[in-house]
Order: sequence, then structure tokens, then C-alpha cells
Amino acid sequence: MIKILTFCLSVMFVINLQADTTDSKWKNIIELKKTGDHCKDDANCFNRYHPAIEPRATAEPGDIIVLHTRDALDSNYSFDAVAEDVPTFNLGEVHPMTGPVFVKGAKRGDALEVELLDIVPDEYGYTVIVPGFGFLRDIFTEPFIVNWKLTRTGLYQIICQELQFLMKHFQVL
Repeated sequence: MIKILTFCLSVMFVINLQADTTDSKWKNIIELKKTGDHCKDDANCFNRYHPAIEPRATAEPGDIIVLHTRDALDSNYSFDAVAEDVPTFNLGEVHPMTGPVFVKGAKRGDALEVELLDIVPDEYGYTVIVPGFGFLRDIFTEPFIVNWKLTRTGLYQIICQELQFLMKHFQVL
């Protein structure tokens, strides 16, 4: 029961934001790729907004921006990750973001309209419980990880393929 509750409460998966540019070849494409194993080693990665952080790219209004993103914990987990691997990352380095991107003509305080053209998940994602971290830290005191195979249409648990979820249940828009 606890494992099922864990799945339902904390499904976390890695997404890789990419624009499907097949019909937009005439537009300028700005692409920021991952360049290091972790955010701290990647010039295109930052983990907080601050005026001292310089833009990694500049875009014109109407340009297509392709961002290759990291998972929320900036981990190197993979399909063979086990519970013993969970406490091996630094929680002070979480929340990696790709960018920032400067949009020409935009001024501080402007609201920019953004159209998401496509979201492509990585092939791997995970649900993790980190001891002492999160809103259920008093209930779940042992590390735990569930590895997920992600596709464009859904995700399923590697060991128990009968447990499948459709991606449409996780859409935020």
C-alpha cells in the first residue's frame, strides 16, 4: 500500500523540452543543449534567478527556442538505480533550469507570451523518496526509488509493466 501511495503522490519524471520545428523551418531556432554531467558543470544551466546571471542566448520575438532540460534533482540516476543510490546527490544543487534566454525588446516587468510547441520526455524518469526531504519526510524515512520508462504517450514501471499511466493524466496546461 505504501508503495502504491508513493507512486500516486510523487510521480516525478524528466522532460526534455524540444520544439517540433518541421513546419517552422523559416523561423530562427535558438537551441540550448546540456553541456555537462551536472548543472554546476554546464554553462547553459542555472538554479536561481538573479540579475548577475548573464543570458546564455538571445532571441527575437517569434524565434523558436529549444531547451534541453535536466531532472529536478540534477541526478545521474538511470534504469538500474536502486534505493542505496538515492542519498548520493547534493540537495543544495537542485532545481536546475536551462538558460536564461534574453528576448530582444523585452524590458524588466514585461509579460511575455510563450507558446509551447512540443514537450518530448527523456526515455527515463523516476519517483524518489529522499530521507528528510519533502512533505512526507516524517512518514517515509527510508530512501526509495521507482524507475520509469517514458514514452510520448505514457510511462510504465520497469519491473511491473502492468502499472502504466498515460501522459495525458500529467498535463499541466
